[in-house]
Amino acid sequence: MVLRESHIAASDGNILMKVCEHSLSPEEKDLSLPSRSEIELVRIQSGFGTCLSDKSEADAVPGDLFVFPGHAAHSFRAKEPEFRFLQIRFDPRFLWDGSEESYDFRYVSFLLRPTAGISARLPRANPVNASVGSLMERISAAVSEEEPFSDLEARALTMQVLTLLLRHYDYPDRTRLGRVRTVSDAERGLRYINANFRDPITVDDAANAAGMSKSYFMKVFRDVNGISPWEYVLLKRVSYATALLKNTQVSVLDIAMQCGFNTKSSFNRAFRRVMKTSPAQYRTAVWKSEGYGGNLLKQYHLAVDLGASSGRLILGGMENGKIVLEEVYRFENNVVRRDGHLCWDYDRLFTQIVNGLRHCKDIGKIPSTMAIDTWGVDYALLDEKDRLLGETYAYRDNRTVGIPEKFFELMPESELYERTGCQAQAINTLFQLYETKLREPEIAARTKTFLMLPEYLNFLLTGVKMNEYTNCSTTNMLNCTTGTWDEKILDLIGFPKEAFGTVHQPCREVGVLKEEIAEKVGFSCRVILATSHDTAAAVLAVPTTKENVVYISSGTWSIFGTELDRAITSKEGFDADFTNEGSCGGRIRYLRNINGMWFVQSVRRELDKKYSFGQLADMAAEAKDFPSVVDVCDPRFLAPESMITEIKEYCRDSGQPVPSTVGEIMQSIYAGLSAAYAKYFRLLQQITGQAPDCINIVGGGSRDEYLDNMTARLCGVPVLAGPTECSSTGNILSQMICEGVFTDITSARQAVADSFELKEYKGE
Repeated sequence: MVLRESHIAASDGNILMKVCEHSLSPEEKDLSLPSRSEIELVRIQSGFGTCLSDKSEADAVPGDLFVFPGHAAHSFRAKEPEFRFLQIRFDPRFLWDGSEESYDFRYVSFLLRPTAGISARLPRANPVNASVGSLMERISAAVSEEEPFSDLEARALTMQVLTLLLRHYDYPDRTRLGRVRTVSDAERGLRYINANFRDPITVDDAANAAGMSKSYFMKVFRDVNGISPWEYVLLKRVSYATALLKNTQVSVLDIAMQCGFNTKSSFNRAFRRVMKTSPAQYRTAVWKSEGYGGNLLKQYHLAVDLGASSGRLILGGMENGKIVLEEVYRFENNVVRRDGHLCWDYDRLFTQIVNGLRHCKDIGKIPSTMAIDTWGVDYALLDEKDRLLGETYAYRDNRTVGIPEKFFELMPESELYERTGCQAQAINTLFQLYETKLREPEIAARTKTFLMLPEYLNFLLTGVKMNEYTNCSTTNMLNCTTGTWDEKILDLIGFPKEAFGTVHQPCREVGVLKEEIAEKVGFSCRVILATSHDTAAAVLAVPTTKENVVYISSGTWSIFGTELDRAITSKEGFDADFTNEGSCGGRIRYLRNINGMWFVQSVRRELDKKYSFGQLADMAAEAKDFPSVVDVCDPRFLAPESMITEIKEYCRDSGQPVPSTVGEIMQSIYAGLSAAYAKYFRLLQQITGQAPDCINIVGGGSRDEYLDNMTARLCGVPVLAGPTECSSTGNILSQMICEGVFTDITSARQAVADSFELKEYKGE
């Protein structure tokens, strides 16, 4: 009996990895017959049974591990009730899915053609068994959770398992005797197919690219990849065809030609062989189930939403009066270390954006406009030839430690707050630039252009230089009354004032893609100046038409605030760490940064992601009577080595009961977050003189029902939660306002309220 089953599928619908948990009674038998070169891992969880494989029988007790190579038939029998085991089955394609150029054949080659005499049960005395078993449980959790990047996590963990098998068990070494060179040659043929599968290529062409005979290329290709070269070509073509059928109105005949088939009938045969249905039937079924078919949208707008750990390209448009979103491309973004400093790789970011645009062309969804939003404070300095000057520092780099105090010798902190409305933080652009002036004055002298990060990327796309209001407002250099650069501050930092240019309001056109960019991606479109600070974009997507509203943009940080017509720079606000940043329409986001879901993310990571976010919230609810409350704004929680240890020590230091279970730890976090929300809700009322009757929570954290309810109860007003995709939605709204789809911010927000499912919590 199968207790639980989950899987990861390729874009063509074929399953690449399947995870099952079985329970057998003595009357049952589990028979496995792997297809092609499928590989199977089994971990016995409880009970006692036997395994029959290769005409030999072996006991199977809790903790035993079994590895079955491709085509190895085997079966399990229970000898007592509740014999349970975890089964993970995958084919070699899972490690590359047709696109991973980093794939190394050694991961699976030692298992593809089993050698007689190798036992399926791994030696019980091998101490590495515990590590392999633990990794299998983590693979199972990753596949079951279905969270972003779960396929990448499962793939990485699978590679770890296979590496351990290679290194610590007595498998024949098939990586020597000249095979490294042979497979390297064969992989040249694989890359040739990847680049040319839409053309009318043959296996002979791929073999020639590999420098091998056709027969030998086919043998090596199957050994390494688990399928024949021609099967691989068909899978690539059909996968590409499914995207075109789903997302465009291109005719079946034209799709056949685009995918490398000579006739419509040959395309139909290949498609039916893989997908078990005809192309026309597939398109009809998909459009019927999903309600629309790609280009049935009148117009696409593309949001390039960059975060500190990943970037996403999301297409948006209107259908039947509602906003429709679709993520079409995602990539990792990480800081790199150069000469001891943390920096961003701007070149890689731009390359990934171009790759994502090319992908839009490949799937037949060409946007008419695009816009970029990112985090704040980071920037680019250009010389007279528009070349980057100095390093592209990341805001988390510690080079600005102590710099604010040096600047305060030139301008007191109180005056800086009165001028900019921003709380002085070492990460702010002002202090990054002043540090450069002190340490590398020649860079300051040579600077001809200053651009915030999203506007620098816009410049690379269009050749047009335009800084945007909401992102510039995070610099600590924008005058909060005029909405322009503060002349006195620019004089003090020692950079040429003309380098900063004009600050532009969002929702206007920057330009069109440069000719060389348009040639690379296969189309041209207009680039729009979005609300380019990601939090400003998120606030634009708050689904309300009311003026007096409190919002929480809930992610790693909780951005707690409201929108105002003018900045507040009172001492009361300064003491409470409220800051004034720009909002769409020239308004002010009056806000307080609070450590948010960072706590939950950190605890979950320390627990090896054993529990989902929902399970952690449920544990907190079960421990709701635990009295300890964490001060989530305490600096000790910014980057602790162990969040769990730090929470326990905080409770001990503050004289509160020390949490001993996961539920108690989570309850102390949730109590702290909701208490912080309630504290700043009251302070916001006092400082602004307003009495909001609702709190809108947007972003990923809006899905946390337990926290939403606690917030409603402590603040004494209803909480409206959603949408979760807020920064990208706000980015797309900026484009739609520019295009006249919406006449103003109010109508755009009304569309958000009409388009996404929102939940209301009353603290019950």
